[in-house]
Amino acid sequence: LVMYNKPTISDGVLLESGGVFYFEAFNGATNEAYFLRDGYSIQLRSTDPDPINGMELFTGEEMGLEYNWNTVDEAWGDVRTSEWVFQDSNQVITDGLGYEFLVDSMTWINCDIFYDLPDDQKTSACVTLPEIYTNQNTIVFGIFTDINSVIGLYGNSDTQKFCDNYDAVPIGYNVTFVSISAMGTDMYHFGMNSAVISDNHEEFIVPEIKSLDEILDILGMF
Repeated sequence: LVMYNKPTISDGVLLESGGVFYFEAFNGATNEAYFLRDGYSIQLRSTDPDPINGMELFTGEEMGLEYNWNTVDEAWGDVRTSEWVFQDSNQVITDGLGYEFLVDSMTWINCDIFYDLPDDQKTSACVTLPEIYTNQNTIVFGIFTDINSVIGLYGNSDTQKFCDNYDAVPIGYNVTFVSISAMGTDMYHFGMNSAVISDNHEEFIVPEIKSLDEILDILGMF
């Protein structure tokens, strides 16, 4: 979610994710994109050993530098928690527990539940970096430990800080803040701090030179 810039926010409200998926189909010879015919859908089963009732489906929307998840039409946005057993074409039997839903388009899909809290239980969070890191070369995210959520922090040239724009960060939660900076051709800097969120949280990060593979390996631990 960090590398694809897909924080789990819907109209300023934090989401807890049960899984994010991207669907595409294309002709391998011509790269021509394929789409689902009207009235057809893909049935998806996503395993979760401890599924949460009340999940909904969301599709993504680019909003400048930000990204927003929008709830989908109820006609195909129903998410069920269920157990299943099925046999595939190779006679392999698979069972599972988790979420089951239909997808009717080739796009980003997020299976989420709103994680909204009273205003007195959430706050803003800001990250300060050395002056060479700006909103022109750096992205910053907060990755939650307690819930399956990621929040984006966006650069403000007036304050020279990266902050969430919604005051949506739960107080008392464990968050790892990460910064990724493109400093030239194939040259990257990466910073990371873990913290427990306090009211009006402020964090200072000093990035280090990292290869893209090293950054991906670190993010893969979450």
